[in-house]
Amino acid sequence: MNRREPLIRKMTLDDLDDLYAYASVDGVGQMAGWKPHESKEESQKILDMFIGHKKTFALEYQGKVIGSLGIEQYNEDHFPEFADKKCRKIGYVLSKEYWGQGLMPEAVKEVIRYLFEEVGLDVIFCGHFLWNKQSQRVQEKCGFKHYAFDTYETKVDTTEEDEVNILTREDWQAESVVIRDYDAFDRNEIMNLYTSVGWTNYTDHPQMLEKAYMNSLCTLGAYTADNSLIGIIRAVGDGASILFIQDIIVLPEFQRRGIGTALLRAIISRYPDVYQTELMTDNTDKTIAFYKSLGFTPATEFGCLGFMKLNT
Repeated sequence: MNRREPLIRKMTLDDLDDLYAYASVDGVGQMAGWKPHESKEESQKILDMFIGHKKTFALEYQGKVIGSLGIEQYNEDHFPEFADKKCRKIGYVLSKEYWGQGLMPEAVKEVIRYLFEEVGLDVIFCGHFLWNKQSQRVQEKCGFKHYAFDTYETKVDTTEEDEVNILTREDWQAESVVIRDYDAFDRNEIMNLYTSVGWTNYTDHPQMLEKAYMNSLCTLGAYTADNSLIGIIRAVGDGASILFIQDIIVLPEFQRRGIGTALLRAIISRYPDVYQTELMTDNTDKTIAFYKSLGFTPATEFGCLGFMKLNT
């Protein structure tokens, strides 16, 4: 990680002084429902618990522990509808000295990545007291969405109104997708895309497909956080009088997440002054409604008729 990013690591016994330094400050623990630590002995007990728990991590920044992040069970009794999903809840605490510097959102995003990519979760829960606007902003920046209001029994025997937010794997993957130029043709990954949607007219002619890519006006790829290609859009034309969308493909398991829409908008934005943008697609109510929603109009509404000649 670079100098700006916090380091997430296991807690150790050497973290006692740093833990006590931030946990004893008034206003920190109350954010999570516990009172400030009154002594190092109290902090030592908490640290021992963190180390034994193995799912509470230190947040280290510039050689100093400035907070913690925990992975916990969510409240299954309150949310039984998630019984068939693999879920966990995350919580976090940050030293008051470092509030407002953007450190916690970056750390939470890394924990989210770990839980979805390496642990294989389906849903992540996160919550905050209704008055805790700082935590609310952290969760919004990390992509969490409101799910419900609940009550939370704190460690100081009080009850707080809690907003429960969730982030699904599908939403995270969609928001984590990066669209960029597809510069280097890789036959295996391109064939995988076209095979996944059954476009045999291309996969039966791989040399033609490669030549088509080499001569395209613009090609953009959609990539996941681990740099896997999951979608592609390819356009031909002169970029001035016409932009023709030749291919747009998203792997089936990533469809219906807005990736195709994002690809189409991205390539259109490259040519804002082009006279006409055209494409050819299946004649179904679903596809017609989709492209109309993006500003396209069926050619028939212009009094036009398309012709095609296939070289078979």
